[in-house]
Amino acid sequence: MEIFPILSTSADSNVYLIIDEKTALIDTGTGMDDYIEKAVHKKLDGRKLDFIINTHAHFDHCGGNRRLNAKVLIHRDDAKELLSGRFYDTYKFFDDEVPLKFDQLLLGEDKIELGDGILEVIHTPGHTIGSVSLLLKDEKILFSGDTLFTNGGFGRTDLGGDEKMLLNSLERLEDVRFDVLYPGHEGIAEDGKRHLEMALQVFRGF
Repeated sequence: MEIFPILSTSADSNVYLIIDEKTALIDTGTGMDDYIEKAVHKKLDGRKLDFIINTHAHFDHCGGNRRLNAKVLIHRDDAKELLSGRFYDTYKFFDDEVPLKFDQLLLGEDKIELGDGILEVIHTPGHTIGSVSLLLKDEKILFSGDTLFTNGGFGRTDLGGDEKMLLNSLERLEDVRFDVLYPGHEGIAEDGKRHLEMALQVFRGF
């Protein structure tokens, strides 16, 4: 199994391509240009993309779904925002209202088998009500979407979210065994639990 990060330098989210027996792309950016699409196809090198997994239904994480052909997975609580094309009104930031389809609804504790790697779905509502984090348990890697960033950061709650839910989700991640943090924005952290504790301190006002 290999993981290829495509870290954003613009309005797009970070995007993570996992190549195993099956291939998965975690989030797809805005799709406003083609650099993510080109990078993904270059890494796939002729292989099929099996899954697109959206950590939540904000436009900067799922607008690029339309540029790639794969089975789209999203939590059931965010699926209607894909279908509406409003993405919790984040489409307004990009002036691009584009309804999108999905193929499979995720719930908490689902498992997505890729081969050697198995992604475990953790429902982490707060940034949006259907936000998920994805855990590669054996590798101790957490893809946190916009639930948790590095250096004490976490996602806003005013675009389809809830502050109390977000705090509960961050506290839930304390019980998840992970080392490496792959967030939806900013850089990757090898000591992810330290960044989680920083976020909880910031949230609680310490």
